Amino acid sequence: MTEIRVAAGQVEADIAPSAEVVRQRGSFMLHPAVLDACLQTFAIAAARPGDERTFLPVSMERVALIEQGLDVRRVVLKQRSDAAADRPTCDAWLFDAEGTVVGAVVGLTARPITSAETGSWQTLVHETAWQEKKLSELVTEQSGPERWVVFLDDAGVGPAIADALR
Repeated sequence: MTEIRVAAGQVEADIAPSAEVVRQRGSFMLHPAVLDACLQTFAIAAARPGDERTFLPVSMERVALIEQGLDVRRVVLKQRSDAAADRPTCDAWLFDAEGTVVGAVVGLTARPITSAETGSWQTLVHETAWQEKKLSELVTEQSGPERWVVFLDDAGVGPAIADALR
């Protein structure tokens, strides 16, 4: 996100996708990084003055997208006036660079998380620890046939992978 604007009941965020996101966006209906930008914007929209609680997105009523590989450049979230105080709910509209609506996330709802759920802050931090291994340590002789789980999709990628593994 490059710029965020907050007004009464509304948050707007401009998105400048990285070169990697632009390169990958045709592989997704909505790139995960763009959805993350929507959720980050939602965190701002869900915040209430003086409320120190942390809100966690827990549900979406509906996601509508006009095509695969959207070039989303702005997200606008509007708070619903009928939402419960402890369950902030927003609707998000996704816009391309020309300002055309290209998608919507409707009924994005959050709930507060308690200190009992989060424990200490250390439980919220993820650390990746790389351990170097020699290839010879990883390759072993296999006895018997290999088994694979292949998830199918609408584009035919799953069956192609299954055929290649046979």
